[in-house]
Amino acid sequence: MLKRIILILYSLYIRVSKILTAVFAEKIRIYRYNKYVKWVFSKKRLDNLKSEILKYYSTLPQDKISTELSSAVDFLKHNPVFYFPCNLTRKYNAEMVHLAFDHETKLYFATINGKRMFFKRGWTESECIKYCYCIQEEQDENSPHRYLSENFTVQDGDIVVDIGTAEGIFSLDVIEKAGKVYLFEADSGWNEALKATFAPWKEKVEIVNKYLSDEVNNNNTTIDSFFQNKKRPDFIKIDVDGAEAKVIKGCNQLLSTQHNLKMAICTYHKQEDELFFSELLKEKGFHISFSKGFFLYINDELHPPYFRRGVLRAVK
Repeated sequence: MLKRIILILYSLYIRVSKILTAVFAEKIRIYRYNKYVKWVFSKKRLDNLKSEILKYYSTLPQDKISTELSSAVDFLKHNPVFYFPCNLTRKYNAEMVHLAFDHETKLYFATINGKRMFFKRGWTESECIKYCYCIQEEQDENSPHRYLSENFTVQDGDIVVDIGTAEGIFSLDVIEKAGKVYLFEADSGWNEALKATFAPWKEKVEIVNKYLSDEVNNNNTTIDSFFQNKKRPDFIKIDVDGAEAKVIKGCNQLLSTQHNLKMAICTYHKQEDELFFSELLKEKGFHISFSKGFFLYINDELHPPYFRRGVLRAVK
């Protein structure tokens, strides 16, 4: 009897310890995140960064600065530092978002180009509205974050791979053209919202709750492995917060053998990504271009030349 009580108490101790450890770890994560956000948006830091950038470009010969880059520098002279050094920041606001609540799913949604886009469960109305106009700003035709252009888009019947789907605005934009869409989103918090958003097209949409990377295990897979026994993709979009190089490493076979392939790859997360991806994909036979304008990715420590290209567009 005593032995059983001891085992029960020990089991209870282990459970409580795990709960407390998880709670403590979450508090540390929140503290570090808040500290990071405070650092990113510190007025003193951003003011110093602005002075640093303008001083750097004032020392360069003007004939060495492109018209597009000169426009970004000139915008910065008259405005605070932010991600997009262009007039987009004045174009989008909360009043543009028409938010509604779906009583069947119990989720908020916004209607974009006639299609419902749902948000994470637990988000407040204000969180949904701010998120919505920010991603619409990102996908403005003049945005450095714009994945597509008039001459670089998804064709009818294309197999589309959306890596780093999040809310799904990219795939929602092309869903009616696409023949099949694979949504790769490792954040399970988006799963319910994505199912609701793409319910009208569920017969041609597959949601994959894994990271696309350069290894294969319980949480990760590679493009080469995933499509080994499937029809190969025609269009791949990659936006994975700085892990883009791992995704590319995991699709070496596809890049070497696939023809008629388009790729939209975010290059603003890391300073070296623009050059790295450009050279690698040119070697694989791709033609390279970029989205309009430049990024000031203030989430990172910025160094000369400071401005970064947003999205690389590759065509083979």
